[in-house]
Amino acid sequence: LYLYDALHPGLGDGDDLHARIASLSFLTAAHLGATPALDAAAADGSASAAAAPLAAAEAALLAVAARRAPADKLRCLAEASGHVSALLRDEALVAAILEAVCSAVTIPVTLKIRLGWSPQEQNAETIAQIAQAAGIRALTVHGRTRACRFQGDVDYDAIARVKAKVTIPVIGNGDITNAQQASLVLRNTGVDAVMLGRAVQGRPWLPADIDRFLTTGLPPLERSFESKCRALERHVTALHHYYGPEQGFRIARKHVGWFLLANTHDGEPYRKAFNLIQSDDQQLAFLGQLWHRDAAGEAA
Repeated sequence: LYLYDALHPGLGDGDDLHARIASLSFLTAAHLGATPALDAAAADGSASAAAAPLAAAEAALLAVAARRAPADKLRCLAEASGHVSALLRDEALVAAILEAVCSAVTIPVTLKIRLGWSPQEQNAETIAQIAQAAGIRALTVHGRTRACRFQGDVDYDAIARVKAKVTIPVIGNGDITNAQQASLVLRNTGVDAVMLGRAVQGRPWLPADIDRFLTTGLPPLERSFESKCRALERHVTALHHYYGPEQGFRIARKHVGWFLLANTHDGEPYRKAFNLIQSDDQQLAFLGQLWHRDAAGEAA
């Protein structure tokens, strides 16, 4: 995005990330001499014909962007391009991209992968070794394949096999929803840490609960609906401060929606009302009264 904006100031909608990525992918591929393949793809309608030059272009782009962009923007650039999961099928290209990015920056580079493209095409162990050789400093493994999406059981045994193949820290991920599950995954896989995902949505205190259990053996704290609402207020305030007045209140909407879904019996009317609010201060005023609904029996 930094490169795109520098080359084409004022072009495209600044909020339309996918449009900018699409434009940038074809632009960069053309600059690398990939236009014949792109022309062929356009002629026969084959997306696969364009995949290789686009991915190669993005490898060069990521190395350039890594020197300029914060890690979160670099991650978004890769994810929005749509080639991340497909890269698992091209181990040589994975190596090229990781080596380019790791050599372009002085900060540690980490990587998150799945087990492979599909249950029939699993190569996470090989990708992990490639990543370590390229200079990746820590690896997170989600225990499903790209084809599985979020369906079916997480294969923690496969994560354990990845851990056994490398010496860099490995972080286990997938369906870790409580402290007992986190402890079980750590013990059975030998990973160095666990990463929480969707389970934290609406429950921002979950990491603290897991840490408490892992370090002391004590169960999670019992929290009243009011204390949960106060935690949500602090969370939303932090979002406002971090993202600023233009984006903070918009980003807060999904977090409040998740909170209402996880902690109330019927939070949909409140979610809709909250989403109509157009300022930080009004959001916090709304949340400041939310806990009163506990007395009305609306808390989960």
